[in-house]
Amino acid sequence: MVWTPGYDPQISRGDIARVAGEVGQYTGTTQIKNVKRFEIMGQGTLPSPSTLSLSQFGEGYEGSLVRVDNVYRADETPWPESGNSANILITNESGADTVTLRIYHGTNIDGTQEPTWPSDIVGLMDQFDSAPFDEGYQILPRDMGDLTEVGVEENAFLFRVGNTGNPIKGNTQISFTLPEGCDISLNVYNLLGQLIAELANGRYCEGEHNISWSVRDISTGVYFVKLATGRLRKTQKVIIVK
Repeated sequence: MVWTPGYDPQISRGDIARVAGEVGQYTGTTQIKNVKRFEIMGQGTLPSPSTLSLSQFGEGYEGSLVRVDNVYRADETPWPESGNSANILITNESGADTVTLRIYHGTNIDGTQEPTWPSDIVGLMDQFDSAPFDEGYQILPRDMGDLTEVGVEENAFLFRVGNTGNPIKGNTQISFTLPEGCDISLNVYNLLGQLIAELANGRYCEGEHNISWSVRDISTGVYFVKLATGRLRKTQKVIIVK
């Protein structure tokens, strides 16, 4: 972690940076503080997350991008409203191990519909603990794309934005296949979690559906198209260019 209070280095995901400062520790997390220099060197390739069981959370993966599969909610903490953060306790199928799912406000996860459980989660492994700093490990998802619901056959709930992938320009088609008739919502959010467009809302029958979407009036940038039913949710990241 790099701690830069009062200073925004304007860094983007995937940037390679050179940082000069003091190495310290805060609540068990190693960090660079009192930053003297923060220089963007270029764009790199993000590493793939390491897939862990909850029992493997520990110092060896602190600060790493990790993935946990098929986890369940283990408490009754409310899902955070927009602008709020929350600590949600998650567990494995046996209930033997628990880890904190830390949702920060401003990640575009706060204020969204809670996923159904079990889910797969990708995020940064962090720690919030007191001495001797051997507990309190957390997983911090970066955006809605890091939360994926499981328990449904892959071909039973298909969802695709566009025919050629990213980037998207002009008009595009959103296709989805429902295994049964249900109420759905199909919305577009920006990186701040703000609703940009409501594309569909209501009851749809079983089968394949296609929704036309014009992006001509939407600014260039990264967005998330979210399809939600009463039981399921899928999110796809899209890049819009002019």
